[in-house]
Amino acid sequence: MSFASYIFILIFMPLTVFIKLFLDGRKYYKAADIFLICASFVFCGFYKPVYACVLLVSLVINFLFSRLLLKKSGQKMLLTGAIAVNVLALFYFKYFNFCLSAFAKISGGEFRALDIILPLGISFYTFRQLAYLVDSYRGETKDVSFREYALFISYFPTLIQGPITLQESFIPQLKDLNSRKADYTRLSHGLYLFSVGLLKKTLFADVFGRAVDTAFAYPDLLSSSDVILISLFYTFQLYFDFSGYCDMAEGVSGMMNIKLPHNFDSPYKAVSIEDFWRRWHMTLTGFLRKYIYFPLGGSRRGKIRTYINIMIIFLISGIWHGANYTFIIWGLIHGMLNCFDRLIKKLMPEKQNTLVKCIRVVLTFTAVNFLWLLFRCGSLSQAAMLFGRLFEGRTEGMTAVISSGFNIPEFRIVESFVPFAASMVTKMPALPAYIFLGAAAAVVFVCRNSHETEFKPDVKTALFTIAALFWSVMSFTGISSFIYAGF
Repeated sequence: MSFASYIFILIFMPLTVFIKLFLDGRKYYKAADIFLICASFVFCGFYKPVYACVLLVSLVINFLFSRLLLKKSGQKMLLTGAIAVNVLALFYFKYFNFCLSAFAKISGGEFRALDIILPLGISFYTFRQLAYLVDSYRGETKDVSFREYALFISYFPTLIQGPITLQESFIPQLKDLNSRKADYTRLSHGLYLFSVGLLKKTLFADVFGRAVDTAFAYPDLLSSSDVILISLFYTFQLYFDFSGYCDMAEGVSGMMNIKLPHNFDSPYKAVSIEDFWRRWHMTLTGFLRKYIYFPLGGSRRGKIRTYINIMIIFLISGIWHGANYTFIIWGLIHGMLNCFDRLIKKLMPEKQNTLVKCIRVVLTFTAVNFLWLLFRCGSLSQAAMLFGRLFEGRTEGMTAVISSGFNIPEFRIVESFVPFAASMVTKMPALPAYIFLGAAAAVVFVCRNSHETEFKPDVKTALFTIAALFWSVMSFTGISSFIYAGF
């Protein structure tokens, strides 16, 4: 089930929030948790019940592993085995066909893809369970019941795109009965956050996404300037898609009195690649740092070992995102740029004026932007073709293939009331695309993010929330998928 769907917004979300708060209000706390677990499995298996079955099997097996790890004998060997089981399961579902294809190319044999499903959210709940297993090995999960564990792993706001929550921040909230009391400020703030995220998704991400999908369907028609525009469109699509999801997840969770960690902090305002990864998918970065980078030695074993550890982390990040060489190379390049940031950090003055910071933001954004283009490509050959087209130097006006993606109802409504606008669009078909690009850039670089603004539950906020929800629901049809749902 997708957050951006009629079934979720009109039925699933209001019913789930109401029943959860009702049960908590009657002090049926265990019943509220069990209900939320059941709702999460319905959410997971709504379109394909097998997804929920995979989640259930994984959840039960890992809970048994965690109980065994709390015992004293054979911990290290057991932990290694438990981690191996999870990694092998993730490898089978996400990477087995990719490895078969690579082996077939090397050996010259014929490749036949196996019919393997990709369970919804497996990357996210596998990482949560790996973290939980390590915490169990350290003896930090002794007081966690199966009910609490099951809710922690299956919790639907975090299931398909994160954030990658840790038990140390999630489970204490279930035990704190005072936090379960109905709070109308939290409820209204959650609904506000959800509406802001949905607006980001429908107003920006989906519109940019249509143009990007159309361009990638007809790559031979693209000029050098088109490739630059498409890279920007995808960069903003990914930003608003993921940022919107993070707001929606925090919002719907907040309505149920469960606070999720922030996962997105204006990453395109970063002054370096290192700073970018402190702001983008913050919980993934935190997981990799805590459970892989630090155990590898972090930065405590000299510069060379530090750079090797950084490259390992970004290689894992690339592989985690998907079974494709483009993801691997994307991760490795980010790793090299991160190492470069560390090398030149000592050469940078501690205090920098506004001009220097702006230059650093522009350079960082440019690097991130073109690396996202590599991230979007379905193969290395497609990436080579697009980057080759980029350096051809053939600049033309925006092609009709791209500009057609911005032919949305909102612009047609404006044109019907403002004849001047209609004539301008007739003369300049690409005008809506440039308006969208400018608006997106203003939101990203000038506006504050959702967590930097103080929430005030007043009439103005209520009207905005209602308008945003209404506009968003009327703007999409059927189901609107999120990019990170496929990772």
